[in-house]
Amino acid sequence: MSPGMLPTSREVCGHCGEPFDNSDQTRYRCACAYQKAVERNLDGLNAVSTGVCGGCPDCREAYSQFDVREVYDYSGTLPIGWTFGDAEPDTWPTEADAEKASADAFTDAVSDGAVYSDPSFSWRGCGICGSTLGADLEAWHWVDSDNAIRHESDACPDCVTYLANGDAPEGWKQ
Repeated sequence: MSPGMLPTSREVCGHCGEPFDNSDQTRYRCACAYQKAVERNLDGLNAVSTGVCGGCPDCREAYSQFDVREVYDYSGTLPIGWTFGDAEPDTWPTEADAEKASADAFTDAVSDGAVYSDPSFSWRGCGICGSTLGADLEAWHWVDSDNAIRHESDACPDCVTYLANGDAPEGWKQ
């Protein structure tokens, strides 16, 4: 661009006026374009988070060590209580009590980092920012208007970082 000339709309972001970085001949956008895409795609969604959701029964279901089961006496015929995973010989008198203990143990394991989700590579793109690049996609959740947790499986690493601490990626491209 010549000195004294105003940049054209192809050279600057239409949201903030910052110049695009076109140094490698791809159409890079600025961070605010990323933030606008995330805002647009998450509009109306509540309590968005990534990874395993500690209070979620559906997430707990994927980890067999938290499965609740009935415990029998040594003869194998008389039920003596309920337990889960490696909690035996700890038993609870009812299935509901064991479910509550399992849910609490699962929430603690997620908080402690003992239970986590592994991202997996996919070309399907990100459901949060709309990037169509292949990436290691992570699970994410949101709460609908009926307070039901909804599960998704397509958060890119940029969105995981952005949702965790607000760092918009540099050189984001859609």
